[in-house]
Amino acid sequence: PRCLPPGIQLETVIGFLEQSGYLPRAGAMVDRALRPFGLDGRVFIPFLSGFACAIPGVMAARTIHSEKRRIVTILLTPLMTCSARIPVYTLLITAFVPETFRPLGLNGQGVVMAGMYAFGVVMALLLALALKFTSLHELHPAPATVLPHYRVPSLREMFRYVWARCWHFLSRAGQVIFTLSLILWALAAFPRDSARLAPLEAELAAARAASPADLALEKSVKGRIAAATIEGSVLGRTGRLIEPVFSPLGWDWRVSIASLSALAAREVFVGTLGTIYALGGESDASEGLIVALREAKNADGTRRYGLATAVSLLIFFAIALQCMSTIVTVRRETGSWKIPALQFSFLFGLAYALSFAGYRLTLAFLG
Repeated sequence: PRCLPPGIQLETVIGFLEQSGYLPRAGAMVDRALRPFGLDGRVFIPFLSGFACAIPGVMAARTIHSEKRRIVTILLTPLMTCSARIPVYTLLITAFVPETFRPLGLNGQGVVMAGMYAFGVVMALLLALALKFTSLHELHPAPATVLPHYRVPSLREMFRYVWARCWHFLSRAGQVIFTLSLILWALAAFPRDSARLAPLEAELAAARAASPADLALEKSVKGRIAAATIEGSVLGRTGRLIEPVFSPLGWDWRVSIASLSALAAREVFVGTLGTIYALGGESDASEGLIVALREAKNADGTRRYGLATAVSLLIFFAIALQCMSTIVTVRRETGSWKIPALQFSFLFGLAYALSFAGYRLTLAFLG
């Protein structure tokens, strides 16, 4: 049902395919195609789960008996385009890819979205190919030949499967997500700049006291209060501090703050930008935020963001491991902080380098 979160929807589909016996056969079908990259058909299920969320994808790697192959799968699964990236992609593509862009008569924005899915898969395969030259490569992996019979799964089996996967996710990762979200909320809320907030709070009180109350003004003032709060907070000050680090990618302190907050969950990037631009903390890619990004100006009157910045952000979010919950899950699955630390550092460095290249090439192409 469409009312269910995307992760549960995909887990339901995966459960049906697995219980029916089709999914193991799909893994066997792609086994030969994956061999040149040092992978085999057993990575198919973790990679497919990664399109919902990297956490169940990492957990699904337990079915891989080879320890080296399991580690490789865990390292590459976060490159699959999880559902948390969709709000970020939607915002950036809608804001900066013009509707008039129609390659071969197709919807250009849809083509770019599909391209982001393909980009994640291609990067995973290229990195898998690079890992063949490391100690993680297994020379002669066993073929995936054990195939169950086709059958029609019962609703009871489906419910148990989806419930077990969702409960496992909540019990293992839910606590981490809640804790990190609470920490990031505190960093974005404190300390309070009383000197800056006092006039805004007085304006809000006046708007509420008006008869009849000016609801539009009240909403606008609330948005400005939220923006001023986050700008003066620890998170906001940190964003200004690290702005020189990300300025080569075309980011300012606002985008830097939003990217930092996305460590809890990637989709928080959109809500943080909405808060900074005084849109009432909206958490979706609303028309107001899209217009705000398009019309944002620097002090000299030039556009603050453009297509080059969007390209940089899309590449960065496609590669960087901006999910603390996934990092903690990798640590639990591997029993060491070494692997998640290397994974985060390498993917962050690769994302930065490719984002820089994408930003500069786009600027050069646009003249």
